[in-house]
Amino acid sequence: MLGCDLKLAPPVGALTTRTHHSTMVTPTPHKTTPRLRRGVRAATLLVVGALLASCQPGPDPAMLRPSLHEAQRVAAQEAQREAMARITALAADRAGHLSDRSVAQARGVIERTVPKPPWSMFPGLEGKAQRLRESVRRERREDGPKPVLLLVMDTTRVDHLSAWGYSRETTPNLDKVAQESIRFSRFYSNGAWTRPSIASIMTSRYRGEHHCELAGAKLPDRMTTVAEVFKANGYATAAFVGNQTVRGAYNFDQGFDHYEDIHDEIEHNPKADEMVARTIRWLDHNDNDNWFIWLFLVDPHDPYTPVKEFDRWDTKSRYKRVGIPSPEYRSMPPRNLVKRMVALYDAEILQMDHAMGTLFDYFRERGIWDDLSVVVVTDHGEAFGENNSFRHPYHFWEPNIHVGFMMRSPEFKSHLGAVEDRLTQSVDVAPTLLDLAGLSYPEGWTPSGISAAAMVTGPITVGWDRSVYTELRGYGLVRWMVRRGDYKYLRFNPSDLDALKGVWEKTWEDLTSANHETTRHYLFNVAKDPWETRNVARRERTIYRAMAKDLKTFRRALRNGKRPIGPKIEPKFDQDKMDPEMLEDLRSLGYIE
Repeated sequence: MLGCDLKLAPPVGALTTRTHHSTMVTPTPHKTTPRLRRGVRAATLLVVGALLASCQPGPDPAMLRPSLHEAQRVAAQEAQREAMARITALAADRAGHLSDRSVAQARGVIERTVPKPPWSMFPGLEGKAQRLRESVRRERREDGPKPVLLLVMDTTRVDHLSAWGYSRETTPNLDKVAQESIRFSRFYSNGAWTRPSIASIMTSRYRGEHHCELAGAKLPDRMTTVAEVFKANGYATAAFVGNQTVRGAYNFDQGFDHYEDIHDEIEHNPKADEMVARTIRWLDHNDNDNWFIWLFLVDPHDPYTPVKEFDRWDTKSRYKRVGIPSPEYRSMPPRNLVKRMVALYDAEILQMDHAMGTLFDYFRERGIWDDLSVVVVTDHGEAFGENNSFRHPYHFWEPNIHVGFMMRSPEFKSHLGAVEDRLTQSVDVAPTLLDLAGLSYPEGWTPSGISAAAMVTGPITVGWDRSVYTELRGYGLVRWMVRRGDYKYLRFNPSDLDALKGVWEKTWEDLTSANHETTRHYLFNVAKDPWETRNVARRERTIYRAMAKDLKTFRRALRNGKRPIGPKIEPKFDQDKMDPEMLEDLRSLGYIE
């Protein structure tokens, strides 16, 4: 048995159920020769050595502590490299020459040993995309410009992107970029809606650290943003933000030389083509080849009102426009109405992708593309009736928090277009951006996430036992999610009905999943049950207890973390005491009534 990363649960207790093959079996040929046997032994030694090397002490992939010091992380990686080099040299010395058959057998061992989670949400990827089963080769560039683009798609379901195999061609331009990138199949948002999610993306801090939600709305001044790190390293920094809940007035402009949220100029959610035009205008006047741009596109957000050019699905429906749905209904809306909602939503994704194509073409035509690193990520998803839920404000179901993430780097030289299956989350975005740019962390800044670039270029066996988290403390609700291996655990604390009524004055009684007086626990095997229809918390008690313990450890780590955090006492949501402009920003996007 190989311990390390092949079991569901090391550090959180008695979680020992295996969900993937975890026993290494070496194939034995029917006829052997001494030379072939030596080759097989050496190849097997190489594989086993690599696996054991990846189990050397190093950064805690489960991230049960909020962070690990950068020096420790680097030292651990160096120890892994040295161990791998020793094993490789030993194997080469003994083998002399490895036959193709021996190498194939060794790779077969890896294929059977490394987990292969089903693409339950992405059936369209099967047979069309390669799973990442070897480390990506990276050739670091010391000279030349290193521009970085962070492209955030608001309210975008990953299973509605053709780049992830969706049957409708909603993202033809992103599809092309995906073939030059590494996509991630199991990326989770650390927040259920925009403000806490973006705060985690920009700071690599969990919601329990930055406390940026409804009433505690502003990003704390003491939080270091990724833009501040880029600026300190001589980068020109610019942001073009289409969602008013993360305006500069809420401190999300920290570190940006130029910040356009344009909501002082317009009253509607800006279309992607308008945001792209502003981005290009800034680029045309920028004279610093090293730049960091954050572009935040909001087209898929409700109300679902695409321009006619992109409205191409279910157009014969009697429902031409659908309005803004409630987060929940006592009884489901008509099926044809929901079908039309989805069609209009998909059209908005296509509309957004069209504008993205304009920007990508601009980079190619001006010779920027070959030097450009791109990270594409979603702040949260959107529900269309799953678990009787619509939209996203407080939902923790898969359509809402299991979202898209991909990265492109001119330094990646292999496995382009592949799909990475290890778990990642919003707090990983900032470390990834800095890694792609070749920048070090500033003194005193220890991120809560890890670099996805380091993950895919490091040992393929590391990180499979990691946990990722989602938090919510708002609307009178306190909720947590833990995803680990094939399992997803949800804890919903009793609702504060007075606060819930304050936010949803007219419909609070219809919000059945939010309106409860007892703690609710859910455990789903999302590999087998991707739409979360079977709560197995009672049937799989060992896993349930271990996941609950994982959450308890995580919460304790956040409480005891010695780092700048937001206010320790959460302010109550009281509309009478809040700034009118802040209230209107929340109301305009449907986050309050």
